[in-house]
Amino acid sequence: MRPNRLQQLAVQLLQILLTRQGQGRVKSDWLGQQMNIPAEQIKFVVAYIRDSIPDIPLVGLPDGYELTLAWEPNRRYALMRIRTVITQSRRLDSGHLTPMLAQQATAVANGTALPFTVQEDQLLQRAQLDMVRSVQDMRLLEQALII
Repeated sequence: MRPNRLQQLAVQLLQILLTRQGQGRVKSDWLGQQMNIPAEQIKFVVAYIRDSIPDIPLVGLPDGYELTLAWEPNRRYALMRIRTVITQSRRLDSGHLTPMLAQQATAVANGTALPFTVQEDQLLQRAQLDMVRSVQDMRLLEQALII
């Protein structure tokens, strides 16, 4: 979608949600009908809003979207996003970084690849350590949000 079109749709979506505030969450299908766009495009509009106006209390849960400052839906939304980050980080590390580094080490040992420079090696090690720490922090936050 073009940026101008996304801006227009974001304004339209926020207007709809503001008029429905306090009436519960609304599904993408319903929003798509109201906005005359496919329901699958609602997620792009929501992402644009979250990136452009991060202070908007836009909660997206499996049962729909709403604007709310209420604790429970925001807690559920945060918990859902935290679990996504943990899963994606774990998959990145175990499914990509660790095998890639092992393959690189084997290629270097076989003489088919050059070793990483000291700076590259330090950067990779630091990035992997930062990711582990970040996941640990996310797990603590997850535990704090589980009631």
